[in-house]
Amino acid sequence: VGDGAVAGGISAAPGKKVIPSYSLEADQISVGSLLKESWLMTRGLKADIWVGIGIMFVILFGLGAATVTLLPPLGAPGGGMLAVWANIIIELISTILSMLFVAGLINIGVRRVLDKRFSWRLLFSGFSRVVSIAVAGLLMSLLIISGLVLLILPGIYLAVGYSLTFALIVDKGCGPWEAMELSRRRIHPRWWQVFGLYLVMYLIYMVSLIPLGIGAIWTIPMFFAINGVLYRLLITDAPEQQG
Repeated sequence: VGDGAVAGGISAAPGKKVIPSYSLEADQISVGSLLKESWLMTRGLKADIWVGIGIMFVILFGLGAATVTLLPPLGAPGGGMLAVWANIIIELISTILSMLFVAGLINIGVRRVLDKRFSWRLLFSGFSRVVSIAVAGLLMSLLIISGLVLLILPGIYLAVGYSLTFALIVDKGCGPWEAMELSRRRIHPRWWQVFGLYLVMYLIYMVSLIPLGIGAIWTIPMFFAINGVLYRLLITDAPEQQG
């Protein structure tokens, strides 16, 4: 998918680490086994995820600070209208950047699980797919929010079903709708297991915040490891499914 390859099947994309994975078979999928593998996958992953998160927040915070600094005061002639439009544009840019960075962090987790080279530099790997990621993010938001507003359950179904979309766009170069539907089709037969996995992981994350948030050092990278484990089991190791 545009990476190239080197001996041994290891991708030549930017990165420095290749750490053996602990692979489950497709028929072994359960919440407990997925959590166990995802926990093991955090080995070697934590530092790169946290460096990536740090860079993401510095850039987004810097963008917001620059906006406040450079905009004219509200009382200046035309300042009010200029501020309104500038805030709209900055919010749009920040939203798109956030989606691109999240896609990059997800890619780090995916590559860790697939035994490919990875590093925090892959935070920027989604930028080459900016249009696809932005369109997919917009479509997913509209459909999920609509589902939540109308009947709640359809929104939850889609939120879980679309959870591999960004990984498919970055790793396989899928288009927005193609990635969304492929993600939903592959998750659909095991939707309850995937939903249960995310629910349990969320509860673990909330508990990890109790001791001054120290546990988040492990649980936040584990979220990205979970996405990578699901991607390998349901996308790279699974035959085409209908749903």
